Amino acid sequence: MNHLVACQGFYVCLFLNRVTCSNALNKVVLEEKIYSTNEILNTTREIVIHQLQSSEEGQLRDGMDICLIRINKQNPLQIQYSGANRPLIAIHEGKAHEYFSDKQPIGFHEKAHTFKAQDLEIASGSMLYLFTDGYADQFGGEKGRKLGSKKFLEMLISSSEKPLPEQKEYFEKFFIEWKGSRHQMDDVTLIGIKV
Repeated sequence: MNHLVACQGFYVCLFLNRVTCSNALNKVVLEEKIYSTNEILNTTREIVIHQLQSSEEGQLRDGMDICLIRINKQNPLQIQYSGANRPLIAIHEGKAHEYFSDKQPIGFHEKAHTFKAQDLEIASGSMLYLFTDGYADQFGGEKGRKLGSKKFLEMLISSSEKPLPEQKEYFEKFFIEWKGSRHQMDDVTLIGIKV
């Protein structure tokens, strides 16, 4: 199932196959009205674990990685961030800062702990990037290797000053050309937000 994600920036693409996690996120935010990013993740994890439990098979060891931010409407430079295995990248004037996630998924994890929230002050004009690992993990190019996190970060930095529509076009085109005729390895989501 393909979904295009749009927010205060651009979208590349989203292939959503984690229906249980998506439904749980909607329930937590829309029905239970929980807005703190870490509590969204904690409550979503409880719902997912409960729904995926099977008395016959024990706990299904599956989960979702996510980067979640909340932007203060009164002051868009105030961001709250929580992550499950996915960082948040902020780029300002060509310099990148990576905010690290909790090393656990939304789902069962043997060493599960409470998700943390980071309250951040972002410099005006910064680009925020939220993404899955699918872009950097894609095999391609002439040698059929993974793009890699380092190259992906370099691409984010070099593109961060461009207008949002140009960034979107660049990342879409590059991914298609990089992948070529090779099989797409994973879901790919890249969201860019200018603050």
